[in-house]
Amino acid sequence: TECGSFGIHLNHPRLMAATRAEVAAMQAQGGRVSAACHDAATLARAEALGVDAVLISPVLPTASHPGAPVLGWAGFADLARRTALPVFGLGGLAPSDLPTLRAQGGYGVAGIGAFFEPDFLQQPVS
Repeated sequence: TECGSFGIHLNHPRLMAATRAEVAAMQAQGGRVSAACHDAATLARAEALGVDAVLISPVLPTASHPGAPVLGWAGFADLARRTALPVFGLGGLAPSDLPTLRAQGGYGVAGIGAFFEPDFLQQPVS
């Protein structure tokens, strides 16, 4: 909360294990909950839990998951159209992809590598 934010992101295992009551408890404390979605089933699960937003990924090839299958813009658009939740694209995206993402039904771009200098990403986590 040092930067004025409070929330949690549910990766795939956490999304599948979470309960509606846990999500509601976080939200009741003023927190926001987002979830990682890779297909229609995980998107439906996120909606059933009542999360505040979803991150659909991977849209494009990414260095953090080399060789992983990607959705591409068509796959992203298909999933984005299935929900009324704010949708963020993740995976191989940069701020310059925002116009394309919005044209495909997304709200914003999420990422790590495109937003930090390479030397920052090599810093050890303490």
